[in-house]
Amino acid sequence: MTTRIGSLPALPALPSSAVVALALAVACAPPADDQPGRDDTAADALLGVDRDAVFADHVDRVRAVAVLSDAGFARLGTTWDDELAFVQQRYRDATTADDVYLALVALQDSLHDGHAFVRVDALRPTAPVVVLPLSVRVEIDDVDQTAHYVVRAGGALPEGSTVTSVDDVDIAALERAHRAWFAGGSSPEGLRYDVARWLAQRDPQREPSPLPGTNTVLRVTLEDGSSQTATLTWQARNDDEEGEPCPPYADVCAADADGDYVTPPVFQGLGACVYATDDPTTRVVRYHTLSTPEVRDPYEAACLQRKLPALSYPLSLDDADALGPRGLLQVDQGALLDHLARNGVQRVLFDVRENAGGDFDPVFFGAFTSGSYAQPRKRFVFTPFFRADPAQIAAAHPYVALLDGQPVADGAARIEQFLRDNPRAPSSPPIPFYCQTPACADGEEILHSQSNIVFRAAVLTGPRCFSACDDFVAILHDNAIAPTLGEPTAAGDSPYAFDVALPLHDGTAATLHVTVGTSDHPGTTTPLEAHPTTIDVPLPPSRDNRGGTLDAVLAAVPW
Repeated sequence: MTTRIGSLPALPALPSSAVVALALAVACAPPADDQPGRDDTAADALLGVDRDAVFADHVDRVRAVAVLSDAGFARLGTTWDDELAFVQQRYRDATTADDVYLALVALQDSLHDGHAFVRVDALRPTAPVVVLPLSVRVEIDDVDQTAHYVVRAGGALPEGSTVTSVDDVDIAALERAHRAWFAGGSSPEGLRYDVARWLAQRDPQREPSPLPGTNTVLRVTLEDGSSQTATLTWQARNDDEEGEPCPPYADVCAADADGDYVTPPVFQGLGACVYATDDPTTRVVRYHTLSTPEVRDPYEAACLQRKLPALSYPLSLDDADALGPRGLLQVDQGALLDHLARNGVQRVLFDVRENAGGDFDPVFFGAFTSGSYAQPRKRFVFTPFFRADPAQIAAAHPYVALLDGQPVADGAARIEQFLRDNPRAPSSPPIPFYCQTPACADGEEILHSQSNIVFRAAVLTGPRCFSACDDFVAILHDNAIAPTLGEPTAAGDSPYAFDVALPLHDGTAATLHVTVGTSDHPGTTTPLEAHPTTIDVPLPPSRDNRGGTLDAVLAAVPW
């Protein structure tokens, strides 16, 4: 459902959450108009002097194109109007180029669409990511379901103590305020995880951040009920590698932060690592990513090269180049299934809590059912921008593809022609996420298992499971193939997207990547966006499963 608002030439009354957020940002915000020494030169060059006009123009451009989820805003207890009040204040108060950059990021975050991102390379801050000597875990109270932020490690603060305030601002207010900078979608559980990250790490490319050397005071409640404070100093993060870290397909599986997976895996692929359990017929498949590399990109080739020695099956860069990213996914999943079959595995627990998505192959799920099953269907939404100019549909590069990943040649043309023939239609007709024939006809979303071996499955999930991982979980659960345990997924979906231009006063190029389509849960008309897959056995992180989440889950799986 598309959310619409009117132009906002005047600043509306800020909601309480935005007031808190503005108060907390004082240390990172520009000086107020009545303070001496304010110099708006840099921001005026980018936004002009009429900030409200630029803000209204940017909002109108986004409103005309983007598909926003009212259910997503409700899931976080907000509305787009409330979020935009905070954003407009960022536009008004900007003084530096970094402030303008963060104003654009705030506009991105106001959508609470985890697939949205601002691209404005000329303004990207160069300040380092800063960290505290601290690690924090979210734990949910079994009685009142409130979140506690528990110190997992941090020399000056006892392990197991609970953070109650930062610089005299209580944790509940911090949690509400951080929503304005939450880029991970509409998941309230995901917001809590991001608060835990924010308590120990700040990134100037995603939020207001202190400079290295800045002190902060944390108050905690110890396990015996007493209180303690500590002054900690933000330091520049010491990255082990120069440049950007490699995507997850290059990672070699190691113990996770909660103490699981301390034994080596018995199989390593690009996307998954397999672990033995006390039951020789049961394996845990830690499916940490569904992304695969495009090795014609030198950076991605170098990342893949790092992983090749750890793989449990032979693969070369030449093989990867010949296969392409989707072929790599299919080969990787084939090697996984072959490993399970050769070792007499009967039951598989997929742990997808770390999985931020990538791609999915509907055929893979046939190894876990002997019957038929559905994949999601998707549709392109005809927002005002596309109604005014249907030719712009081609500029969105709508992905219409066959099961092998090959594009359907006239996919975009069909969508455009449908709108021209049906100018009042809200969207294109739904089609399978992956078509079985170029017709993409009704019913092609249904697949039939071709597997000679069928494994029983269960899925451990949580709010970091996003995008294609949402599809993965929904296909397994909604087709009654596997029960789910843990916490809800992020429920982030973006089958089609478009880059909205955000003109700046001096001509600096800025765009906002937004969603322009929807997908549905398999076999239903319920959107995947903002509607997480049902959790059959809720098992949030808690004091009881601290340091032993996987054992608790394996004991609770309803095989």
